Amino acid sequence: MRTLISVLTILSFILGSVPCYAKKLQLISGNWAPYVSANPAEPGITTEIVLAAFKAVGIETALEFYPWPRCEKMIQHNMDVVTFPYVKTHERKKFAVFSVPMITEKTYLYYSKQNMHKYDFSGYKDLRKYRIGTLNGFVHYELFKRNGVPATVIKNNTTALQMLLRNRIQLFPINNLVAKREIQNNFPDQANEFSHTKTPMYEVTLHLMISKNNPEANYILSNFAEGMSIIRREGTFDQIIEKYY
Repeated sequence: MRTLISVLTILSFILGSVPCYAKKLQLISGNWAPYVSANPAEPGITTEIVLAAFKAVGIETALEFYPWPRCEKMIQHNMDVVTFPYVKTHERKKFAVFSVPMITEKTYLYYSKQNMHKYDFSGYKDLRKYRIGTLNGFVHYELFKRNGVPATVIKNNTTALQMLLRNRIQLFPINNLVAKREIQNNFPDQANEFSHTKTPMYEVTLHLMISKNNPEANYILSNFAEGMSIIRREGTFDQIIEKYY
């Protein structure tokens, strides 16, 4: 009996020392097709990457969708959730930690060729003389604010592109893949009326974002990094990218 107790004690110590995420990991995100979408038929590039990476290390996940500003607020308020895809910024680093990069994305300034001559991005100072649109919760919102560029907050990408056509704004920052999808779905007859700067306004990497105060943050991020290595090595990552590009 004493031997049995000793063995059980040792096993308990060993198993207790191994990190284990026993519950489902709660993921939250917003809609930003084709990077992330509530459409189960086409969940998005980063959604598929995140789910595949966690699956590769045996972590079960659940995904819910909220407006982007609310996702960030939930992290700020130390809620036990993980959100994606987010860009590291000076402000966010105050309350959050970030995963290894998933992918890189470039954002360009779009404009209507009917309402504006050919334009290229040359710096934030030059933007102050134009009517600019932005989205709350996106990195360009913070960049405009930090660089003193007045910008109108718009509900979504579709509305912003419509405002470009109607000359209510002159420039709007948007990723090329997102813009292509928006124009194909909502403005197919006006596709040739849009153009964008040759120079990107910025190039960033996309990450998971977790509250600094989440006690399991390091465990989640290290497992995600391991999962990313696995799906890259096994070819799953490339298959996801090829599906959307």
